[in-house]
Amino acid sequence: MEENEIRILDSGLLTEGEEEILKKEKTNKKLHSYVLITASFFILMISILFSEIGYSLIKTDENLYQSNFLEFIDSESDFKEALSRRLMQSFLCVGEIHEIDKSATENTDEPQKDEIEAVLPIETESQTSFETEINISVETESEKTYPVVSLDLSQNQLGENYIVNETGYSPDIAMLRETMDGFESLKIEDKNQPSVLIIHTHGTESYLEEGKDHYKESEGDISRTDDKEKNMVRIGRVMAEVLNSAGIKTLHCEILHDRESYQDSYIRSSESIKSYLAKYPSIKYVIDIHRDAILKSDGSLVKATTEIDNKSTAQVMTVIGSDYKGANFPNWERNLSVALKLKKILDEEDDTLSRPVYLRGAAYNQQYAPCSLLLEIGTSGNTLEEAENAAVIVAEALTKLINDLSCKH
Repeated sequence: MEENEIRILDSGLLTEGEEEILKKEKTNKKLHSYVLITASFFILMISILFSEIGYSLIKTDENLYQSNFLEFIDSESDFKEALSRRLMQSFLCVGEIHEIDKSATENTDEPQKDEIEAVLPIETESQTSFETEINISVETESEKTYPVVSLDLSQNQLGENYIVNETGYSPDIAMLRETMDGFESLKIEDKNQPSVLIIHTHGTESYLEEGKDHYKESEGDISRTDDKEKNMVRIGRVMAEVLNSAGIKTLHCEILHDRESYQDSYIRSSESIKSYLAKYPSIKYVIDIHRDAILKSDGSLVKATTEIDNKSTAQVMTVIGSDYKGANFPNWERNLSVALKLKKILDEEDDTLSRPVYLRGAAYNQQYAPCSLLLEIGTSGNTLEEAENAAVIVAEALTKLINDLSCKH
C-alpha cells in the first residue's frame, strides 16, 4: 500500500477476532494521541515559562527577577494558576523594564563618540511609557514604607568659598569667584541669535507626588516618567520662558536622552549638544538640568528644601566637570568660575537656596560649549511645584549673570 493511500475498511466483512484487534488498535492510537498532545502542551508551557524567566534575568536587574521567580515557585496556588499569572504579566507588559542604577553613570558619563554629523536631532514620540500601569497587584501588607524628610543642604555655615571637591586639584576658589577676566568668549554679540541651550541628559527624572510624606520600599529613590509635564522637561520650559522673556534667546531641547537607555544617556546628549552647536554657533551656554536623589542610611528619602517668599522651594546644586579623569577639557576652571558666580548671586537672593558647588573628575559633556553647567534642581523627595519655584529663581540669576559677563567685555 502506498504511503498516501487512504485505507477504507468495511466492518461487515471482518471476523470477530479481527474486529476486536481493530478496536484495540484504534483505542491504542487514541490513547497515544492524547498522551502526545498532553505532553506537548506541558512541554510548550514549561518552555515558555523558563524562557521568559531566563530572558528577564539576563535583560534586567537580576535581584528583581530572582525575587519574582522565588515568589512564583513558593506560591501556594497550583501550577496552572501560577503559570497563568506569570504569562498574563508577560503579555501585559509594555516595552522593557529598566532598573536604574545611578552608580552606573560613573563610568559612562564620558562621551565615546567624537565625530557626528551636524544635523539637529529630531524628536520622536515613543509609545512606551514609564507611567504605564498594569492592574496586577503585587503589594503586600508587609511591604516597608519610609518617610520623606526635609533637610537644609545649603551648608552655608562652611563659608562662601566652600565647595565639594572629588578631584585631586586645588583651585583658587576665592579668586575664581571674584575674577571677571577670561570671559571674552562668553560675550553675546547678537541678541537675536540663540545664546543659551537647555538640555536634559536625564530628562525622565521627576519628583515626589504632591502631598506625599513617605515612599514604599519597592519605589526606592527612583522617580521617573516620560510625561514631559512632570519631568525635567517641565523645569526646562520654566527656565527657558524666564530667560527668553528677559531677552536672553534660549533654545530648549526636549529630547529624553535616557528614555531608551539610562547608561548611554550622556553619549546621546553629547550628540545633541554638538548638533545644536554646529547649527547655532552663537550658543555660549549649555545648561543640563537634572534633579538629585538622596537616601539616608535608615532608608528615608531626602527632600532638599527651603522657604523663600513664603513658598516651599527646592534647593539647587551646580555640578562642574573637569579633566581629572582624562577628558580633553583644558578650560574647565572657567565653568567652575561661572558656577561660583552663579552661587554668589543666588546667595544674595537667599543663602539657603544653593547647595555647595560640586567639582567632579568626569567631564559630563561640559567641554563642548564656551560655558556649560549641570544644575540639580531639587531631589526626588521634592515636589514639582517646589522645583518650579526654584527654577524661576535660578533662571533670573542666570539672566543677571549672563548680562554681567557680556557687559564686562
